[in-house]
Amino acid sequence: MWIVNDFGGWRVYVQRDWTSGAGRFGVWLAQRRFVDGAPRTQIVEPVTFTMADHDEAVVLPGRPSLTLDDDLGKALLDELAGYYGGTGELRSLRKDYDAERARVDKFIAHLTRVQS
Repeated sequence: MWIVNDFGGWRVYVQRDWTSGAGRFGVWLAQRRFVDGAPRTQIVEPVTFTMADHDEAVVLPGRPSLTLDDDLGKALLDELAGYYGGTGELRSLRKDYDAERARVDKFIAHLTRVQS
């Protein structure tokens, strides 16, 4: 199932890769966009990471290993947070924190109210 969010139409799905042993997971990426005026989901093709030797003195090579749009990075962060046992949907978590803060503020006001 795709995890749909409002990060620029990006959809992200993360699932443990049981076939390759422990410590690996798969990431599927797609973006819902309009093509020729019609909605279409475009899926990112599989990527193969290749390794290259570098001089030990080089801190970072000239080009990054992976470059992501901000919206895709946010969608990926949100899904990975849920995958690793954190909380996905960071905005809803913030909303929950704000509601709890309001409840605590009301309780403190009640406790500190001066009786006349």
